[in-house]
Amino acid sequence: MIQNIVFSYLFMVTLQEVKTLIMKKLLILSFVISTLVACERKYIEPFPKSPTVTKVSFSQDLQPLFNADCISCHSNGGYAPDLTTGASYNELLIGAPVNCNSYSSYINTLAPATSLLYIKLLPSPACDDMMPTGGSQWSPAKVQMVLDWIEQGTLNN
Repeated sequence: MIQNIVFSYLFMVTLQEVKTLIMKKLLILSFVISTLVACERKYIEPFPKSPTVTKVSFSQDLQPLFNADCISCHSNGGYAPDLTTGASYNELLIGAPVNCNSYSSYINTLAPATSLLYIKLLPSPACDDMMPTGGSQWSPAKVQMVLDWIEQGTLNN
C-alpha cells in the first residue's frame, strides 16, 4: 500500500513535470511563431504618380489637325468620314467605316488603342493605308493626342 502511494506520488510528480515541460515548450513555440510572424515585412507599393495628361479638346486640338491634313479627302462628298468642322465629331462617333470590315466604328472607347481613327494614323495600320494618304506622317505627339482624346472619353469640347 505504501508502495502504491509512493508510486502514485512519483507518478503524479512526473506527470506534473511533464505537463509543465509541455507548457514551457508550447510557450516557447508560440513565442517563436509570433516573433516570426511579427518580423514578416510586407512591401507596400507607393501610390503611382499619375502622369500629367493634358486634357485634349476636340475643337481646339483635333479639329485643326483634321482641317490641315484630312479634309482635302475627307469632306462632304469625299471619302468617309467627313472630317470638316461641324460634321467630324458625329461622323467619328456615329459613322461606320465603309471598308475595313473588321471595324464597326471609328472609335472604340472600351479599347481606345483598337480605334480605327487611331490605327489609321500608325505607320503600318492593320487596315488599308496609313493616313494622311499622300501627306506627311503625323508626329507621335499628334497621334498620341488622338489616343488621349479617345481615352478621355471622346468629349465634344
